[in-house]
Amino acid sequence: MSLLRPAILLAILLFAVNSKAAAPEAQFFCEYKARVPNNIPAHVDVVTRTKVKPETAEKLLRHCLEAAVLIHDSDTIIGFVWYSPTGSKADEKIIRLGPSHDHLQWDPQKRSILKMDSVAELEKAVRKKK
Repeated sequence: MSLLRPAILLAILLFAVNSKAAAPEAQFFCEYKARVPNNIPAHVDVVTRTKVKPETAEKLLRHCLEAAVLIHDSDTIIGFVWYSPTGSKADEKIIRLGPSHDHLQWDPQKRSILKMDSVAELEKAVRKKK
């Protein structure tokens, strides 16, 4: 476990270095939260303090997810991008990444990053319950 923290810090440092190319105009930070025992998957949140285009938001998230996957490639990891002018959770708003998706998900079985839409997933779950 003691080697895990330096590895995560290294991955985030590599992400920060590579992110200049992804979005040089964006002020942002990336946060990784590990999976918790009650089946809540690991997740990555990218919070940007400047408004960015959906394509830029997706590039930022992909870089951050790729850094997290370097450490935890056997876990499902979901990722969202949030806009917050102050950087605080009080004024965060989700940024849609495209017309058909609002977050990305690392799928360890497929070994790839998938585009996902939480609204569509929620509607599908509601229909199943009926």
